[in-house]
Amino acid sequence: MFNEVEKIDNCNCIAIHHEIVDEVRKDMLEENILSDLADLFNIFGDTTRIKILHVLSKSEMCVCDISSLINMNRSSVS
Repeated sequence: MFNEVEKIDNCNCIAIHHEIVDEVRKDMLEENILSDLADLFNIFGDTTRIKILHVLSKSEMCVCDISSLINMNRSSVS
């Protein structure tokens, strides 16, 4: 089940499962995709954007309705 034991710095693991590592390595995302995903998730760090997304997931709403609902001015919402 386990492959040969390899010493790994800063790891308490005593065995590397090469089959698993090799299989997952094949599906690793490219750096440009990872960068784009990091940018996307950074957008969700703003609670106002999360509120707006939540509101829009419940119903299609215009900027005026959203601004009224979350107590923000229209220019901030749009």
